[in-house]
Amino acid sequence: MLTNNFGTGSCITDVNGTLSLYEGTARYSAQEVPYDFSLVAHATAGNLLLSTRNYDKAIQFATTPTIGADDIVRLIIKPSGYVGINQSDPKELLQIGHLMTFNEYGFMGFNAYWDGSNMKNMYANRASVTMGLGDARVGIPELFVINVDEQSTSNATIFGTFKGMCISTVGDMGVGTLAPKSKLHVFGDVTIGVDRCTASVSSGINYRLSVDGAIFAKEIWVKVSDWADYVFDPNYNLMPLADLQDFVNENRHLPGVPNAEEVAKDGISVSEVQKNLLLKVEELTLYILQLSKQNETLQQEFAAIKKQLSAQSSK
Repeated sequence: MLTNNFGTGSCITDVNGTLSLYEGTARYSAQEVPYDFSLVAHATAGNLLLSTRNYDKAIQFATTPTIGADDIVRLIIKPSGYVGINQSDPKELLQIGHLMTFNEYGFMGFNAYWDGSNMKNMYANRASVTMGLGDARVGIPELFVINVDEQSTSNATIFGTFKGMCISTVGDMGVGTLAPKSKLHVFGDVTIGVDRCTASVSSGINYRLSVDGAIFAKEIWVKVSDWADYVFDPNYNLMPLADLQDFVNENRHLPGVPNAEEVAKDGISVSEVQKNLLLKVEELTLYILQLSKQNETLQQEFAAIKKQLSAQSSK
């Protein structure tokens, strides 16, 4: 039924809805019955109002793919204001298809939506991703956040642990952390190159960076505890040279230093190598000082013997 509020309207009986054009305030026509669908022209403001006039009804737009076929709903506006494109039950302010959502607070999701309390997925066993301003789970508006998760059940809570990346408004980037403290802050292990290094590492070593290739740097600082200056302690037990000779003859490497097979298998710790090298240099210094003292004693003894022999030959 098409009505015009300026004159007398006419209609047939048993209609399911009306189309009303009313020139006046932004409201439905006086000739409409409650819960009619309403198209209202507002002359003074130049607005066009399309309304369901029913709190539990949606506005739908459909197309007919072929002649004689059923209409297919392409766009729906729910009473809540949520809009679905090729989606009859949108979970967010805008949902496109089955997976893509747009949240009113500034982020978009893929297989992810905000239910008002938690982030949820739509489908199990596939990635759930959100990206945008802040993070709906923790509420940090000064970050651009990309978050990712996967759950084995549908409609499950996601993002219990942060697994994504973020960029702060000062340009700091965080991977695995929402609190980056530098231009690149990675919480977890990092691999550079084609493969992660597969050489076994000594038990208890938790290495964070694996580089499949060479490293070039102008300078490297390594923090080391238990530096080898204890060698110069008066109570240090320095291995006698004779015992050192026996050890080298039997093992073909210095005491406390890994052999070639161990290095080939496990690699070496730069800090441990530097500490061991210093230890051996300091032990070598003690050996030299011992030999120097012994040499000085021999020189004194030799000088005394030489003086004694010289005195005897002059008689």
